[in-house]
Amino acid sequence: MSQGGLQRVYPLGTGFMRAPARVLVAPITYPFPSQIGDVVNLASGPYVTEVETATMSGGPSGGTFALAFLGYATSALPYNCTSVQMQSALEALPGIGLGNVICSGGPFPSVAITITFAGSMANLAQPLITVPSTLQHLTGGTMPAVAVTETTTGFGLYDPIGSWTDVGSTKGGVHIDRNNTETLIDVDQILTSLTALPDNWEMTVETQFAETTLENIQLAWEGSQIALNTVPSPNERYVGMGGPLFYTARRLALVAQHPIGPSAGRLVMHAFRSVTRSPVASRLTFDKTGPQQILPFTFRGFADQNIGDPASRFGLIFEQLPN
Repeated sequence: MSQGGLQRVYPLGTGFMRAPARVLVAPITYPFPSQIGDVVNLASGPYVTEVETATMSGGPSGGTFALAFLGYATSALPYNCTSVQMQSALEALPGIGLGNVICSGGPFPSVAITITFAGSMANLAQPLITVPSTLQHLTGGTMPAVAVTETTTGFGLYDPIGSWTDVGSTKGGVHIDRNNTETLIDVDQILTSLTALPDNWEMTVETQFAETTLENIQLAWEGSQIALNTVPSPNERYVGMGGPLFYTARRLALVAQHPIGPSAGRLVMHAFRSVTRSPVASRLTFDKTGPQQILPFTFRGFADQNIGDPASRFGLIFEQLPN
């Protein structure tokens, strides 16, 4: 209503949160955050741009290879490619785009090529560019191969801080539930109840991971450490499917950003002191139709009895105020 009305309601105010939330976890031994900036970077700078270096070994005299980023591979590159050719191939990938990477150095095979992220991908952490072994067709030399290493780790606005890890995007949102149970107190078995006292809280966080990476499966199923098998071509990673007789305790943070209204751009964070996975079903789908590879997951929150304020034992809610 208008400000002159009986009720002043702002439907686009701080309660409007139709925006994706990021799910971050940290070891239970890591300090509980005292502000949003303890979980994600809020500093205005200085930021660091990701730099990676591609090298060729083995002295090949012919053939081709390819690079890959976020699951998409470049077109075939010659064994003696230049930095201009590599930059053009990387910019053609849907996960990078024109102007978002600069290559220098080279040419292969004798001189390394430096790959610097630029444009909208500068000043941020970026995944490592990979070299699919099945797309390496180098000839001559001695066991020729291409490798990419991270020479400067990117770091920018909203990147995770310290031991906090972003567990990937979610589908359909995140739901936080607080379920109370109570004890009814009555005079006898005939008269009505006199009062009710809460006797237990259960805090749960339910979501669906849109990315079914091995890291997310490891988290959801309490799997083993992820390992690399370099014997087959292409190389393979694997993780144990889980089945331990314990749950791993973690810190949990949910960070969301107001998309519109007077609070647009400001962050809200729900931080839980201790969570474990819930024993509810977690399913991977390989259906003929419908949603594919969605990984449902539920975290169960627990109280920290070392916190003096009983209402703060599960965690805290943080909200940025206008500057």
